[in-house]
Amino acid sequence: MTGPAPDTITVNGHRLWQSLMDLAEIGAYDDEPTGLRGVNRQALTDADADAAGRRRVMAWMEQAGLTVRIDRMGNIYGRREGTDPTAAPVLTGSHIDSVATAGAFDGCLGVLGGIEVVRTLDERGVSTRRPIEIGVFTEEEGVRFGIDMLGSAVAAGRLSLEYAHALTDRDGRTLGGELARTGFHGPADVRLDPPHAYVECHIEQGVPSSPRAVSRSVSSPAYRASPGRRSPSTAAPPTPAPPRPGCAPTQGSPPPGSPSGYGPWSTRARTANCAPPSAM
Repeated sequence: MTGPAPDTITVNGHRLWQSLMDLAEIGAYDDEPTGLRGVNRQALTDADADAAGRRRVMAWMEQAGLTVRIDRMGNIYGRREGTDPTAAPVLTGSHIDSVATAGAFDGCLGVLGGIEVVRTLDERGVSTRRPIEIGVFTEEEGVRFGIDMLGSAVAAGRLSLEYAHALTDRDGRTLGGELARTGFHGPADVRLDPPHAYVECHIEQGVPSSPRAVSRSVSSPAYRASPGRRSPSTAAPPTPAPPRPGCAPTQGSPPPGSPSGYGPWSTRARTANCAPPSAM
């Protein structure tokens, strides 16, 4: 690392929070029983959902000086060069597709947190020896096409591109066809060279075991890319449970306007948008 680097570099928490809230408005819906706001941004849906969210994230990547590429699986990568461009990159990221009753943070924190780190490094004039890449993986929730962690599974070589492209939703639309229709069938090779490291900041939004419980995890492609861990075609909808303060409850049916062919949902119970924490 070069440039003036203090012992601790802190990101701009307010800016990160605003990015999260801005993205949460794409695919947002109002939960009438609670008056709270949730997110329904399922994979490869149209201008008011996943495709629009992808374009917003790509714009933020470009504004942060990242070189953006899209692979043939629709995975998006933003790259910040290091002083040694031949070095394997440090990869971070997650996903922005959601279940039908999602919150603002699941997946999105990993993507937008990575962008915020790059913004902060640029503002501090800090260069890194290794390149930094931020990934946005396609259909990680598995709600629409039946296999979760799908984009990362193909990128890691656990599933073939041909297999993934042939997957269909309940209306018979193929993933490959939807990539082409939404403009996210990119030219880049889908198979990733192994990064030096993969770091993911992740909040798993669901009904916690205690009022303050929030699950955080750090994962690697080897663990993320395990196809078929759950299948929406056979999973029962989650049982509704009482929400914690600031969160809309998981619903027993999709919110109004949810695409008819995209369900049932993830077996992991989710809640809608939660109130901001007292401290970032």
